[in-house]
Amino acid sequence: MKKVVDKETVAHFWANKVQSEARNSSGNFYFRGDTIYSYGGHFPIAKHIEGGILMTYRTYSNTTAKHIGCVRMASSHLTKIYCYNPADLAVYNVERMVKDMYLELRGIEKARKPENYIRKASVYYEYIKAYCKAMKYKPVGDSAKRIRQFEKDYLTDNYKECVAKLKEKAVAAQKKLSALTDKAAILWKKNTPSEEYPKNIRDAYHTIMQSFGNNVLLRVVDGNVESTKGVKIPIPHAKMIVSAYYKGKLKPGDKIEWYTINEVTPTHIKAGCHTIPRKEIDYISHVV
Repeated sequence: MKKVVDKETVAHFWANKVQSEARNSSGNFYFRGDTIYSYGGHFPIAKHIEGGILMTYRTYSNTTAKHIGCVRMASSHLTKIYCYNPADLAVYNVERMVKDMYLELRGIEKARKPENYIRKASVYYEYIKAYCKAMKYKPVGDSAKRIRQFEKDYLTDNYKECVAKLKEKAVAAQKKLSALTDKAAILWKKNTPSEEYPKNIRDAYHTIMQSFGNNVLLRVVDGNVESTKGVKIPIPHAKMIVSAYYKGKLKPGDKIEWYTINEVTPTHIKAGCHTIPRKEIDYISHVV
């Protein structure tokens, strides 16, 4: 069991339940059992539960934000249920989420665009609904009253119309991002340092990397085949996998280093949060 690894591997080991514990070299990002932490037990990032994971919506420092990004990327194949503290009791999580929901409504009375306040508060409302369903928990006391009041006051047809317009804007923003993604992919494949990217791509770099989703890209760096999710596999092992794939000998249950292969088809290999398209397999077969 390899206990000290880079931060991306910490997240992938945890997400795929490769082993019971691991940490990065500085010890500020680690997991034990089902829960992964940033800096210490006071900040659990996520926890495995039946059917998915509980994931905090909090952030803290820039470093913790990077840890959360690693967890989010490594667990993209898992159902995420957002809450305040994945390690806390349901009653306290719901109480805090209700509080945060109402905090988003401060100043709505004087707002020029009240729908923006309602939209932000509704994110917490959806978190509460999903969390309670996953945890089989029914809100009680003041929390239950405040949830019912929110539904009565803000979940109206007018609100739904506002949200629909905001979704249209989000679709337009996604199209703009997609145009940058193709350019970023070329630069990433060439191992271009991110600081040398054009400013519009550099500013959206982390969003772009996440936009590839589970369909990862691959490149060769320092003796490893690396994915857009940060997983590194030594070239000799990658060659064995590619060879077995072409010969039809690769099958579900086989291992890519520590990661279990879930699916092998003529169009892709799937292992945990990675779906490796055939074109990336072909690419690696030519460059290594």
